[in-house]
Amino acid sequence: MHVFSIEGDEGNKRTVVKNPNGCVVTCTGCDPICPAGAIKHPSKQEFREKIRKLRKNPDFQLRKKMT
Repeated sequence: MHVFSIEGDEGNKRTVVKNPNGCVVTCTGCDPICPAGAIKHPSKQEFREKIRKLRKNPDFQLRKKMT
């Protein structure tokens, strides 16, 4: 998705986020490349539960456009 790029020269390379808007929901591709292990994502089950809760919340309901 062209989110990351590698910068630096030999012996001093690092991964840099170049396009955060290219991230895809439920993608976990950045987890294994984070050298500090600082990136964590919820499991797919946790994600599904959060979506179910949001769908039931009237504040997040999509409203039909009146034309």
